[in-house]
Formats: sequence, C-alpha cells, structure tokens
Amino acid sequence: MIDAGAFGLAAVPPAWIRSSDDMSVPALQRMFDESATTAGGSERKEGALVLLILIELALAGVGVWRVWSWMRGERSARPRWLQVVRVYSDGLAWVSGGVLVFWIGLNVPNARAVLLVILCTCVVSILLALAALRLLRAIADAGEDALWPVFLNHSRMLINAIRNGLRIIAPAGECELRFGFGSLDRLLSPGTFIRWYIVSLALLPVLLALVMTRILSTSPAPYRASLGALFGYNALVVVSCLTAGALLTFIGCAIATYAGILRVKLNVRGAFIAVAACTGYGTAAGFAVVALLPMMQRIVPMPGLGSLASSPGLTPQLLVEVPAGFAIIGYGIGIPVGIVVLCGTARNLLVRRILAPLLFILVLVGMTHFGFGPRGTLLSMVAAMPSVGAESCTDSAIVEHSGDPEWMLRALDACGRDSIYLDDSVFLWTGAIAVCILAAGRFVIDFRRDAMEAAVSD
Repeated sequence: MIDAGAFGLAAVPPAWIRSSDDMSVPALQRMFDESATTAGGSERKEGALVLLILIELALAGVGVWRVWSWMRGERSARPRWLQVVRVYSDGLAWVSGGVLVFWIGLNVPNARAVLLVILCTCVVSILLALAALRLLRAIADAGEDALWPVFLNHSRMLINAIRNGLRIIAPAGECELRFGFGSLDRLLSPGTFIRWYIVSLALLPVLLALVMTRILSTSPAPYRASLGALFGYNALVVVSCLTAGALLTFIGCAIATYAGILRVKLNVRGAFIAVAACTGYGTAAGFAVVALLPMMQRIVPMPGLGSLASSPGLTPQLLVEVPAGFAIIGYGIGIPVGIVVLCGTARNLLVRRILAPLLFILVLVGMTHFGFGPRGTLLSMVAAMPSVGAESCTDSAIVEHSGDPEWMLRALDACGRDSIYLDDSVFLWTGAIAVCILAAGRFVIDFRRDAMEAAVSD
C-alpha cells in the first residue's frame, strides 16, 4: 500500500469531497432545488420557442398554400394584375403575421425598429389585399374586365354624394355669406354708427358693473365686509318682501279663480319660468363680469389698485360671490315679470296685464303699512341679534370680526343708526315703477299684436 505522506503529499480529500462533507443537509437540498428550477426554466423556454416556431410555420404555410393554390387553379378574374396584387398581398400578410408573432415572443431587446418594420409590412399587406378584393368584386358586379370604367362610375357616385352633402349642409347656397364693397359701405354708413352708439349706451351698465366689482374686490377687507353685510342683509329682506308679496298675490288670484270671480286659468308655469329665466340671466351676467375682470385689469390698469399679480381681490372666490349677487338681482327682476305673465291666458287685456300687477302693488303697500316691509323686517332681525358696545366702531374691531356678518350688521347699527336700513317708501316706489313699466310694455305689445290679428281677420 502506497503511503501518500512518503511523497510529501498530505492525505487531503478533493475539494468537491470536502465541500460536500462540510455542507449541511439543508444546503445540499437547496442546491439540488436550484438546479432543478434552472433546468425546468430552460425546458419551458425551449418549449415556448418550439411553440413560436410552430405558429410561425403554420401562418407562413397558410400564406404559401393560398398563393400556391391560386397559381395552380383557374385565374379567371380580370384584370389579372389586380388579382396578382390581391393574392401576393394576402400571402405576404400571412407570412409577416407569423414572423411578427415569432419576433414578439422572442422579446429581443433594442429591436423596436425591426418590430416596427414587420408590423408595417403586415398592416400594409392586409390593407392591399382587402382593397384589391373589394375592387375585384366591384369589377365583377359591374360586368367589366378593366378597372377604369369602374373607377369612373365610382367617381361619379362620389361627386354626386358630395353635391348632395353640400346641399344638405348649405341649402341656401352662398347667399347667406356675401363679401364685397356693399358690405363695407353698410359698415361705414351713418345708421351703423348710430346703432353702435345705442349698443354702447346699452353696455354702459355692464361697464359700470365691471368697474364697481373691480373696486369692491380690491378694497380693504373691513370696507368690503361692511358693504357686504349692508347690501347683503338689505337684499335679503327685499327679495323676502317681494317673494311674500308675489305669493300673496298668487293666493288672491287663486281664491278669485276658485270663487268664480276671475274666470281665467292662471299661468303658474309661465310665471315660474319667467322668474327662473331672469335668475339664470343674472347669474350668467355675473359670471361674464367676473370673467372679464382679469382682462380689464390688463388692458385698462386702474391706478392705485395694484397690478394683477399683487391685487388681493382678484381671487377665484369671486366666481361664487359676484354671480350670487347678480342672481339675486335677476330674481328681484324676475318676480315682477312673473306677476305680469300670471294672467297671461286672459283675452281681456286689462285682466291679462294690469290686474295681477295692480294687486301685487296693493299687497306691497299693505305689507309696508303693517310693518312687514324691508325696514321693519331688518329691524326685527337686528333686534334678535346679540348687542355690541361702542368699542365695535373702531377699525381694529371691524378687522377682527370681518368674517362675522351678524356682528358686522349689529356694529353698523350701533355706529350708523338709521343709515343702514332701506326706507320703505324707496322700496315701494322702485317696485311700483318697475312693475308698471313691465305691465305697460306687455300691454302695448299685446295691443299691437291683437290689432294686427284683427286687421288680418277682417
């Protein structure tokens, strides 16, 4: 027996034997599991690759078989070149589709250009095949052997379709749009300048509203809070009195209708629509005013109010506050309009346009006489609020309580006394004049219309 130590060699086992001896049983199990997983992954990849190859060969085989079948069969379709385009495009679409599936399955990195070329080839081939097939069917239906007569026929059909479409889009032709020296003459005529002057006068209240809104939005916070409380509470009691007056007027007319005194069907729906329309117009006007404020500040800067960036008043909150104020104005105008149209179904013009407005004015007079006008209503609201002392008239106190409308109203009452209340006589005269103007205007319009209808019938 040969001794390894005699030759100067240590009796050391091989490295793989030592490592195996040093390893524990779990470590060996993990090594075998990893080897099995790697082998399983390789097998799955090979299986997927084989499947992709089979799919590619199947699709390509379908394309080649279709071309071969056409070449061996009867080629009776005319023209022959179009049939060739159809068949070869169809075959190329099948082959490129198989290559596309195979390339996507391989997932080759940094090969987007090749993938894009294959995809474009497949799509163009499909489109060419479909177009050629459609043309061949059209030629066969027309009983022709060439493409040119079919092309001419379809061109005529397309031109007729375009003409019919233009006739539907513009039935009046070009008579609604006319450019020439006559249009320029009319723009420079004296009548045009007079109309522009009238329009500018009509837009003057809009400009005034823009200026007032701009000034109020950029005013100091105490001043803005004071004006907000003053006008807000007065507007609240005014629309409250108008709504109560309109409701009492409607109840009176309904009782008269039920008792047979007023033999007219009340136009409640028309009155409600009139109020809603006026409220909507007011809201839209408020949005328009707010939307024009930034442009107005940029085009016509107002001195002393700062730039657009530094102005604290131009905030998105104005999109809520200003339209709400204009909506209240529109609602206040809509109530008299609704009263005027309440008896709109009557044939007697006095009953149709005068009776309900007159009753509405009498109701407002009675309400103010018995203390239910704007002044009396606001006084009762202030009396129910907690009182404040004389120190509330200072600027520091106003700044501190600028976010409390009730405190602001009570402070204004303590500091300004009767100057914050809307006088009932002003309310009555303003409401009566507005209602009379609306009623008289509708009366004249109805009178002229009835007179024209009577003249036509005679």
